[in-house]
Amino acid sequence: MKKRDVFITMFFLCASVLVLSYRFFTSPPAPVTQTGVHRAVTVHIAKHSFAFDPELIDADQGDILLLKVINDDDVPHGIQIDGYGIAQTVEAHSRYAFPAFLLTNSGDFLYYESVFWGEGVAETGKYKGQQRGRFDMQGVLRVRAKKNAD
Repeated sequence: MKKRDVFITMFFLCASVLVLSYRFFTSPPAPVTQTGVHRAVTVHIAKHSFAFDPELIDADQGDILLLKVINDDDVPHGIQIDGYGIAQTVEAHSRYAFPAFLLTNSGDFLYYESVFWGEGVAETGKYKGQQRGRFDMQGVLRVRAKKNAD
């Protein structure tokens, strides 16, 4: 055998071992079992409040989230949750109900204002009298990890 043939054979042998070991040692994550809990959550944006209410959504991994946004403000607002691929603009004085989705990932997921607008002083809500802007409008979707039944 020529050196070139030996090299090619060794190359393909090593590549095959790498591919097989990768497939053996990396398995897809176990599917999340649904808890059977449907959590209905309404996020409210009050007129001139510069805030989401609530700013914390608690849920468990495996829950199904039914998320609705009510925008009572005079301008459009957006809500985005990167960890779940959620992004939607909600027009002024309107509401939007997201399709139900399964909470597969655990952790804290920031949800935030995704429509650009300026800033101002909150006239209502818990931040009344404070200077607020787009980047101040945020909350957390807290998804608790599912406990293993050992």
